[in-house]
Amino acid sequence: MRLATSGEAALPNSTTAAAAERMFAAAAGTGVTLTLASGYRTYATQTKTYNGYVSSRGQAEADTASARPGHSEHQTGWSFDVGDGGGACSFQPCFAEQPAAVWARNNAHFGLEAAPAYL
Repeated sequence: MRLATSGEAALPNSTTAAAAERMFAAAAGTGVTLTLASGYRTYATQTKTYNGYVSSRGQAEADTASARPGHSEHQTGWSFDVGDGGGACSFQPCFAEQPAAVWARNNAHFGLEAAPAYL
């Protein structure tokens, strides 16, 4: 799995990491590069992340971009953000139209009946 981060953010739990590896391989098989942009976050890191959004965008917009501390799946290790390795649109609205985001939106479904084989 390609990492675009280091430290605690590169440490999803083992179940999440295994699913991510399969998902990233499936994307690579279609010519799309996915990177792990952010995985596990401690409460302190989530507080810093959320407060950074509040400082730069205000609380209403921060609540659309980041979970409040204590409410993020990142704190459990069960969640991760993807990137494309290029970084030009990382964590920005323009990422939504990048190949990695389009692939993830179309293929990374969760649910018992619709879950792809790599989950």
